[in-house]
Amino acid sequence: SRSMRTGIPPGGPNVQSYSSAYQNVTIPAGVASATLRFWEYPLSGEARRLRLQAGVNPLAIAPAGDAQYVLVLDAEGGWLQTLLWQASDDRLWTYHEFDLSAYAGQTIRLHFGTYNDGTGGLTAMYVDDVSLEICPELPPTPTPTSTPTRERAPFYLPLLTKRYAPPTPTPSTGEPTARPNTPTTTPTLPAGRRLCLPVILKQ
Repeated sequence: SRSMRTGIPPGGPNVQSYSSAYQNVTIPAGVASATLRFWEYPLSGEARRLRLQAGVNPLAIAPAGDAQYVLVLDAEGGWLQTLLWQASDDRLWTYHEFDLSAYAGQTIRLHFGTYNDGTGGLTAMYVDDVSLEICPELPPTPTPTSTPTRERAPFYLPLLTKRYAPPTPTPSTGEPTARPNTPTTTPTLPAGRRLCLPVILKQ
């Protein structure tokens, strides 16, 4: 399998640069949940380790060294939320899950990227198995009457994102090989209900 890479891998030229990929998605109004899931593998030669809180807008401050980031922006590119902003050299596949139901009824931009400031070490990030799961509100249980009525099933809105996919790096570079499987659960549903399915953000 392949993953998306942003940033400059070991051995590349150390130049000031932004490297990113994004997708606009519309989350329907009235959904019960909207969950973003993905795996990320960070690597950085920067001596300084950086992490920003979710409420901090990194676009409003001068970059302080290299950074790997995942942002929620509006459809025009304005900042809404910081999901991830770090300079990490963990070199481990890490699973992330974020609730985006607060953006129901809006079109948002999911923005993955890496910033290199051109000095010090090189920084990159690999991202894999990205999905956005949208679950609609279940309709109310109909009141029994002498004439049976048919319950309306939940709707399912497919969404699609392009994922750029370079070959998986080899272990000799210190970059990722295989990642763990995405955690799964088997929810228990009331009789007659349908389970909403994950929307895979495919390449």
